[in-house]
Amino acid sequence: MKRNIINNKTKKGLLVSLIFATLLAGCGAPAQNDVKDETGSESVTESSEDTTDSGEVENTENESEDSNKMSVSKLSDVKDVCGDWEMVYSEYRSKYGIQETEYDYVTMCDDEYGITSVMKISEKEGKYIADYKCQMYESDRRYFGNELKVEEGSAYTDCENSSWYLTFTDPFGNEDDYSMNNRFTLIDDKTLVGAVLYESGKKGTEDYYSSVELSFYYRADDPRLKDKENLRYFETVKVSDTVSLLNSLKNNTKVVLTSGKYDLSTVDESQI
Repeated sequence: MKRNIINNKTKKGLLVSLIFATLLAGCGAPAQNDVKDETGSESVTESSEDTTDSGEVENTENESEDSNKMSVSKLSDVKDVCGDWEMVYSEYRSKYGIQETEYDYVTMCDDEYGITSVMKISEKEGKYIADYKCQMYESDRRYFGNELKVEEGSAYTDCENSSWYLTFTDPFGNEDDYSMNNRFTLIDDKTLVGAVLYESGKKGTEDYYSSVELSFYYRADDPRLKDKENLRYFETVKVSDTVSLLNSLKNNTKVVLTSGKYDLSTVDESQI
């Protein structure tokens, strides 16, 4: 008798489960809804293979399209490089030794032995063509009608434009030509930068040495070129005491002194 009671209960349970499942199917319950198994823990019923596959393919295609659009977008402003450019100053940055000690300096084109350069870039039949002149100490380089190749990436470390740069083609195969190593890029609409990179020795040793020489060009019609002397100052500092004066002495900085007495002998070296 006891066994019959258990069997009857089991049959009733199965009948109720069947009716409940039928009602859910009739109401259009999604197949991927969460349900609980016999232990009470949640399990997720996988969606149909067609739905999963189509969803994954669609997402991958969208990501690929977005990636391609981004790449094109980054390179679309290359055309802004066209125009006449005049070099204003050069900056030399270097690192050497095990500790990679940094050393840098700036030279204005108007300084003695300063580098002077002009460059005209135009677009012809989808190609970028450069007329380039650069006069250095005891050397003069001129290239007319030289094609510039567009490269993706950063012209140098910490460059504001990490999307693209231009390089000269080298029809004569002269690898020793300093100018042919130039990478040109725009860091803003008004500033063209040429970068020449150099590295020797093994990193982490005393013989290690790396450098980048940057040449900064402004557009030939830039109003700032009318006052080139003022261009040598990247920062202006106003001081009123001796300690501030000494701490403000650095490259390409204009220091404006307010009226007063500045006695350098009274300053403790620890304050500088």
